[in-house]
Amino acid sequence: MRPGVAGARQTRRGAYAMTGPTYDVSRSPVPVDGCEACREFDARRHAARAVFDHSAVSDANVRMRAHLRQEHGG
Repeated sequence: MRPGVAGARQTRRGAYAMTGPTYDVSRSPVPVDGCEACREFDARRHAARAVFDHSAVSDANVRMRAHLRQEHGG
């Protein structure tokens, strides 16, 4: 396995295939009610969408997904 590629395994031709669970990245993660960090990520995402900053929207989604996995088990 190549360093830095968590949850991936190398196939015969050198491509990497994910071995962990997958989820639909086209859907935005849903913040948990009452969580200040979730609210902040959601606010950043909303502000980025308002100015059509798609990179910042994606960044907020990635950070919220990581937060949801680490803090909320999902």
